[in-house]
Amino acid sequence: MVGTPRRSRVWAGAVAAWALLLAVVGARVWTETFESMEAWTLSTAPEFTGEWTIGQGPLKYALVGDTALIAASQARRHAISTSLDEPVPVDGDDFIMQYTVRLHNHLECGGAYVKALSAPFDDAAAFNDKSPYSIMFGPDKCGTTDKVHFIFRHKSPKTGKYTEHHAASTPAIVNDRFTHLYTLAVWANQSYSIAIDGVVKSYGDLASTTDFKPPVQTPAEIDDPNDVKPSDWVDQAKIPDPNAVKPDDWDEDAPATIPDTDAVKPADWDESAPKQIPDPEAEQPDDWSVEDDGEWEPPLVDNPECSTKGCGPWSPPQKPNPAYKGKWKAPLIDNPEYKGPWKPRQVPNPDYFEVTKVTDGIAPVQGLGFEIWTMQDNIEFDDIYIGHSADEARAWADAHWKVKYEAEKAAHEEVAKEEKKVEDAKKAEQAGPLGEQVDKMVQAVQPYLDIVTANPYPFAATLLAGLLAFVAYMWKSGSAPAPEVVLNKAKLKRKDAGKDEQQKKETGEVQQDDESEGDEDEDDDEDEQ
Repeated sequence: MVGTPRRSRVWAGAVAAWALLLAVVGARVWTETFESMEAWTLSTAPEFTGEWTIGQGPLKYALVGDTALIAASQARRHAISTSLDEPVPVDGDDFIMQYTVRLHNHLECGGAYVKALSAPFDDAAAFNDKSPYSIMFGPDKCGTTDKVHFIFRHKSPKTGKYTEHHAASTPAIVNDRFTHLYTLAVWANQSYSIAIDGVVKSYGDLASTTDFKPPVQTPAEIDDPNDVKPSDWVDQAKIPDPNAVKPDDWDEDAPATIPDTDAVKPADWDESAPKQIPDPEAEQPDDWSVEDDGEWEPPLVDNPECSTKGCGPWSPPQKPNPAYKGKWKAPLIDNPEYKGPWKPRQVPNPDYFEVTKVTDGIAPVQGLGFEIWTMQDNIEFDDIYIGHSADEARAWADAHWKVKYEAEKAAHEEVAKEEKKVEDAKKAEQAGPLGEQVDKMVQAVQPYLDIVTANPYPFAATLLAGLLAFVAYMWKSGSAPAPEVVLNKAKLKRKDAGKDEQQKKETGEVQQDDESEGDEDEDDDEDEQ
């Protein structure tokens, strides 16, 4: 358990503020913080063998002095309930139902919902899965089911019977290991909302024909239960064409597949090798009797040589038969006797009533019960609120859940930091001196990386500007030829000129005035060499 005195004082102050608020407004509410199990009764039904405790689960980060109701057994059915002093009506004002859940071992298969039990409820020991409830609300997960239930039971003003109505759109549960707040609001305007940690996740209309299954509003007409389809009613839309004739060339006996005549036996296929051989590792049992059991033979096993090549007689594989047509059937045509799908006639619904206010048919709440089956243990319930004010519910949540949740998150972060320090120390020890130097380098540049992370757009703009400047510089530099290349080309020209003059001298075609130029070229050639 982790809980600093400061956090506990904050929690105690928030609770005191909540108590003062109730005293001022005189609200009609029912709350529970599970300081003890005195007001709660275990079900005596034999199928409920799960254990309940008051305390704190195995996870850390609980506030000092804070306790909760915990379903402590795994793979068991749990049932516990309590009676309210006075019934809490669902009709009239807004109705708010709120509580917290902490899944110490996550939730793989099980429920964590609560039932608002219908009035009158005065026998908590007899509470079971058949006990009438007004509203069922909360997390449930198993297999493909992953939802926050909202189910209400509505009494028909026509028949007096109760029917369960399930919300069609529900959010998924929060399946981490922190405390989470689940809030159901049934508003006076006949709408509802489901919130998790104070954030609305789904909502709808109680009287909608699509928001609940089945809808509260019954149909005005129904199928006549006494109506019967006439014996001569034809509801077959298509029939085989009676005038169709099978073509003469239709071969019904042609097989669907034929041997592939183009196939060639693989070169490594060994037709002499058997697919199975006697198990070389098998031994005759000690109690084997030749007289009673006959001659012992080892069992057959797959030939290991056949695992990489084919064995036994080879035959070409099959391929689709292009001549295959199958069984001939006459084509279908419209049935001239077709009358369409038969439907029973409609008659007035004897159970019909027009919905005006759904909550009028929801019984007042006089009890609260947890009746769940779960494969995981240590499911924690706490901080229940049942009342008529969203503001009071928020104040209750701030005084209880919010303080607890923030303490859990803060403590979790502290522990995570300490665990990271230990992990980093182990890595540094394993890496040795070189790894330590690398860590120091990373720590040195980390502030700059943080700046880049916090300001990505200015950094990207600066980097782009620098890159463009570099590209412009390189382009400008590449537009003029390199001086050394020009010089070399000039020297090559002079060399070529010198060679031409030398040839002219040898042939006697060069003039005397040009000898000096030839000498200069020769000097240049010597310099070159």
